[in-house]
Amino acid sequence: MVTEELERAQLELGRLSFELSQARLRLADAVVRASKAGLSQRAIAAALGTHQVAVHRMLARREADSELPAPVHYDRADARFRYELHREIARHVLAGEVSVERAEAELHRIRGQVHGPSADRWLAQWATVLRLPPERMVDAFLVGGEEGEDLRQVSPLLGIVSEDERTAALNRAYRR
Repeated sequence: MVTEELERAQLELGRLSFELSQARLRLADAVVRASKAGLSQRAIAAALGTHQVAVHRMLARREADSELPAPVHYDRADARFRYELHREIARHVLAGEVSVERAEAELHRIRGQVHGPSADRWLAQWATVLRLPPERMVDAFLVGGEEGEDLRQVSPLLGIVSEDERTAALNRAYRR
């Protein structure tokens, strides 16, 4: 009984954590759209109830980003490798080269191989991520920190990376 409640609570916590990270991305996108529509940073800050410097930083971060989010740095080589692999995957996603149906089938296959409340939570997050538009999908699976590391451990998208891309990601991860 307690274990079931704990598992439900962990799943809910994972879902809420994911929703918060997505909300941060939507906020940054909204700030960029407002700026492009001609609103001043001061007006945007006032509408958000924040300081102009916070809006300026959001806009500066977005301008500095290329098509991919800014790289995240990890101390552990295995985390860097999974992250670099997913940067390769992101290029395929943004180029429209990913079949969501194939990724969902792979997600179903993975469900049969991994067990436990953490894995269930990550797989549930992937099911949501795969339904996002490409840019948001990339933002979701390239998110930094423990949340991103956990999600990338059970990725249904690894099959689209070529051997050359995998080798390049490995070299980038281990050359630090």
